[in-house]
Amino acid sequence: MEWFIKLMQNPESLAHLVILYALVISLGVRLGRWRIGGKNGIAFGVTWVLFVGILVGHICTHYLYADPVAAVAGQKHVIDMVKELGLILFVYCIGLQVGPSFFQTFKSGGLGMNMLTLSLVLLNVAVMIGLYFLATALGIFDDPHSPNNLPMMVGVLYGAVTNTPGLGAANNVLPDLMTGVKDVPVIANGYACAYPLGVVGIILATIAVRFL
Repeated sequence: MEWFIKLMQNPESLAHLVILYALVISLGVRLGRWRIGGKNGIAFGVTWVLFVGILVGHICTHYLYADPVAAVAGQKHVIDMVKELGLILFVYCIGLQVGPSFFQTFKSGGLGMNMLTLSLVLLNVAVMIGLYFLATALGIFDDPHSPNNLPMMVGVLYGAVTNTPGLGAANNVLPDLMTGVKDVPVIANGYACAYPLGVVGIILATIAVRFL
């Protein structure tokens, strides 16, 4: 048992990262099968993986790692690789799923649906920008003049609409846009805060549709 404790306290070990990711994913998937309200109730699905990841990350940085900053820095190359691989597999599977019927939808009202989708995306962006200026005017941000405020709002936007590929694209572009900033903000923090509320909102909207 002692060897396992030492392994979990050594964040630079590849075995440590593999065990940690396997633990988070397996536990999150298992909890995702649990339905609130019985057999016909509501299930959060793979959203539980995010919740478990947040909890495990908190436990590791506060109770297991002697130097959390160095531990996260040492894991960065592995985290980036897993993140990119996950996004690639995600969009690949979506492409396989919608590919056979994608072009056929243009013949049966698909163009109108795509225009509606584009309008919804632009509306989301407009609401996010509006909330950014409102929060700045009301003094909600700790530093209203910080260049990190708007990027964090972008993370909140993608979390609110549960758009993980959008978060990945923003993470790739952000360092190039903020070349003069010493510390590039971790917009995944805003994403993680808004994502649970976004999932709950979608579930409540789905339930409301049943009564319309």
